[in-house]
Amino acid sequence: MNVELRLLEKADLPQYKSDMQEAFQLGALEGGGLEGGELVLPEKDIDRSLHTKGAIAYKAVEDGSIIGGAIIVLNPEKKQGHLDFLYVKHGIQSKGVGQWIWKQIEALHPQITVWETCTASSCSRASEHRAICSRPSFSTENTSTHLHGTTLASSISTT
Repeated sequence: MNVELRLLEKADLPQYKSDMQEAFQLGALEGGGLEGGELVLPEKDIDRSLHTKGAIAYKAVEDGSIIGGAIIVLNPEKKQGHLDFLYVKHGIQSKGVGQWIWKQIEALHPQITVWETCTASSCSRASEHRAICSRPSFSTENTSTHLHGTTLASSISTT
């Protein structure tokens, strides 16, 4: 599987949002964390993240199709970053795509030494965020090679 991580383009927004919402919704259903048909990830939450100062949206692309993505918010002065959302398209999970996306983001932003994220309270996957934020942070030592540009290509194991 050959996947590239690229910056999200405006033309991709409708499909990106729809795929992200579907992944979160179905993930929450599978994890047993939904009651009464509630919407797990309203579009306004995605829009708020996209319009946050320092936000960068990435898409993971395989053979011209978006298979996942992430929205991060960077504060370079403090060397801090926040992972707002990371998703893998429904039906493609459990193949290492989410982990690959995260590793590429870390490689693209070696100046960030502390990352913060939200954790799901009742889901089995980290990407199945339910807007219940405890905001744990973790420090990382970026030992990977510094990469320039906005596109990375790599192979992902499908096993």
